[in-house]
Amino acid sequence: MARAGDDTSVAQGGRAALVPVIGAIAGSLLVVLVHPVVGLPVAASAIAALWARGRGSVAIMSAVAGGAVATALSSVSAYILFVPLMGVPVTARVPYVHFTWVTVSLLVCGILTVGLLKRLGALSVVGIVTLVLSAVELIAVASLASGAGLSVTEYVTAATREMAALAGMADELVDAFVEGWPALLVTMSGATALFAVAAVAGSASRFDQRVRRFPALADLDLDPKTALLAIAAVGALAAGRFVAETAPVVEQAGMNLLVVARMVFLLQGVAVFAGLYRRAGVSRPFRFLGFVILGVTEMFFPAVSLTGLADIWLNLRRLPRDGAIPGDRKDGPVGT
Repeated sequence: MARAGDDTSVAQGGRAALVPVIGAIAGSLLVVLVHPVVGLPVAASAIAALWARGRGSVAIMSAVAGGAVATALSSVSAYILFVPLMGVPVTARVPYVHFTWVTVSLLVCGILTVGLLKRLGALSVVGIVTLVLSAVELIAVASLASGAGLSVTEYVTAATREMAALAGMADELVDAFVEGWPALLVTMSGATALFAVAAVAGSASRFDQRVRRFPALADLDLDPKTALLAIAAVGALAAGRFVAETAPVVEQAGMNLLVVARMVFLLQGVAVFAGLYRRAGVSRPFRFLGFVILGVTEMFFPAVSLTGLADIWLNLRRLPRDGAIPGDRKDGPVGT
């Protein structure tokens, strides 16, 4: 005969699981209402908490439910991957591809990330998740383009050009935006991975001590080998000048790689200034204002990203670089 205490424990456990399920679905709605960069990390945080608490089946079902809800809402608004699917054919396969993409992305950002954080440092996990999300997104776009009888480049170019035109960009900017869609895909995946890993590390580490936490922004330090991105980008651009007529794709690849590298170094640069703010004892409101100013500055001149590149080479903050990066420790700090 079941005891009343057991029934109470089951009921409390069910209510405790209901909150992250609701969070997963709410985050999935944000994928459509705002953007995947915002929605996927929110939903992944809730799914990761379920997974870390041993509610694996509930976590998977939450990801599936989130994909279904996001797709249903998209059908009456607009389907979004890394760009809204505007100015392109929306075929019968779009809902199925979109559902699969959202669901797989949630499983990657939530469940896979938890597993990786038990074995690797947070920054390494960000890199892996970025590559996986980029591959998943590219496969989804390729499927959509195939259904519309277009190549991937033609499909994404049409959607990107429509989005840029609606934003009122000048023709020159539209052309640059179109040529840079591969970089846009990767940087969007990178931003999603960064926010997702940070959110998952915070939510899952509360229930599973093996999950490594995300480093404080002021202590964030990328692997010095990331400087190879800049070298590769400059090399591709230089080579592209010599083969511009026969192989223009080389210079375009260099430009896209340079954009990705700039975003990587921007993160390092922001971390440098976060360290300076902390050392100077700047209060949180003024730190936030300082980060806003840095963002505006970067839009006109890459001062912050260049600072990040310099820090990767010179270690301006004198952080320990003995093979272990901040965030590899299980007791690493969280937040800024």
